Amino acid sequence: MSVAMGENEWPNWRGPFGNGTNPSAKPPRSWTPESNVAWKVRIPGSGSSTPIVWNNQVIVLAAEAVDARTVLETEIAEVENDIPMLMGFGTITTIGPSKPESANDRYLAEQKLTRATKRHRFAVVSYDVESGNKLWETDVIRQLPHEPCHATNSFASASPVTDGKHIYAFFGSRGIFCLDMQGKLRWQYSQGRMQTLGSFGEGASPALFEDYLVFPWDHEGDSCIVALNAKNGYVKWKVPRQERTNWATPVIVNHNGTKQVIVNGRTVRSYKLETGELLWSCPGQTEQAIPTPLVNKGRVFVASGLRGWACFAISLDAVGPVPENSEFVHWSLKKQTPYVPSPCSYEGSLYLFNENSRTISVVNEENGEAILPPKRLQELGDVYASLGGADGMLFVTDRSGKTLVLDAKTLELVSENTLDGTINASLVFVGERVFARSTSHLICLKSE
Repeated sequence: MSVAMGENEWPNWRGPFGNGTNPSAKPPRSWTPESNVAWKVRIPGSGSSTPIVWNNQVIVLAAEAVDARTVLETEIAEVENDIPMLMGFGTITTIGPSKPESANDRYLAEQKLTRATKRHRFAVVSYDVESGNKLWETDVIRQLPHEPCHATNSFASASPVTDGKHIYAFFGSRGIFCLDMQGKLRWQYSQGRMQTLGSFGEGASPALFEDYLVFPWDHEGDSCIVALNAKNGYVKWKVPRQERTNWATPVIVNHNGTKQVIVNGRTVRSYKLETGELLWSCPGQTEQAIPTPLVNKGRVFVASGLRGWACFAISLDAVGPVPENSEFVHWSLKKQTPYVPSPCSYEGSLYLFNENSRTISVVNEENGEAILPPKRLQELGDVYASLGGADGMLFVTDRSGKTLVLDAKTLELVSENTLDGTINASLVFVGERVFARSTSHLICLKSE
C-alpha cells in the first residue's frame, strides 16, 4: 500500500493496510463518555482530519483562529523560519464556459459556509499514546484562508502521513509541510490556491511511497496531480487532470513490479509512480468523488455516490482506456454506494455504507455478489467517518459521536456507544486502543 508498515502503527488515514482495518488490534467493543476512556485532551482550534499513530506518538492536524493583535505580536517569532517555501504554479482558472443558473447552483448557494474572518494558525500536534500528554506542537504557517469551507468541513481536514522518519502534513492551499519526528520543520511546498466547488473547502490527503509524496489538486480551476520528492519537497512530476472538485485521497500500490498511483474521480485513473505517465483510466464514477480506493488481491475497488451510484472492481493489470464493460472491470454495482465514507475491506468482504439510506451492504470481493442482505442502521445520523474493522468487528461512527459496533460476519449489533462532540474523522485501531478525534478533542479508548 502507500506506506508498508507494521500492524502496531497507523501511518496514514486508512491505516497500515490502506483499508481502514487492523486485524491484530483488540480494541474495546463498548464505551461511553465516562467508561473505557483512557484519556481525553483538548486539541487547539478545530479540525476533522484522522489522527495517525507511530510508536509512542499520536499526531493530529489543527487550525485555530488567532486574534489579529496576537498575530502581529508573534508572527515574526513563531512563523518566520529559514525554510523557504517551494512554489508550484497553481491557478484558479475556471474550466469551460459559464452556464445559466441551474438547480445545482441554487443548491450550492443554500449551503451553510464557515468564512474565516481572522488569520488561522495551522498546527501539527503530537501526543503520547499512553498518557495523552502533549509531546510537541509546531505551527507551520499562519494565514487567512482565502475562501470559506462548508459548515461541516474544517480548515484542517486532510490527514498527515508518516514513514517513521518524517511527518507530512497537508493543509491544502496553505501548503504541504515536512517535519521530523520531533516536530522540527524540514521543508515546505505550496501548489497555490484551490477554488473548490461551492467553497465547500478542501480535504484530500497525501499518499507516501518510498521517496514519493503524491497529492491530488482537483478543484474548479486547473486540476492536476503532483508528486514531490519526500526528501526535499522538489517536484518530481505534475500531470494535468480533466477533473473538477474531488476529495479523494490517492492510493499507491506495487503490482507485479509496476508502481501505480490510483486516484478516484469521474474517471478513475492510474499513473506510473516514477513518471506520472497515465497507465489506465476507467470512467463511470459519480461527480465529486470522495471515497479513497482500496486494493486487495490484484484489484482496486473504487466507489462514489453523489446523484448516482457506482462501485467498480478493476484489475490492476488494466491498460489504456478501460470502459465499464471491459474485461478489466471484474464487476460493478449501481446501487447503495457511499458518497462520503470510504469502503472497508475486511477478510475478503467489501463493506459499503450509503449514508442517505443509512444502509450497509456487504459484498464478496471476488464477484460483487451480496453476502448478506443490506441492513438499515436507522440509529445513526449523518456519517462522514469511514468504516473501520478490528477483532472481527465493524465500526460505524456518525457525526453526533455515536458508534455502532457490528459483528463483521453477521452485521448483528454488538454495542451502541456514544462520545461527546462532533466526529467527522475516522476511528484508529492500534493494539488495545481506539483513537477518536472530535472537532475539538482527541480521545483514547481502552478497556478498563
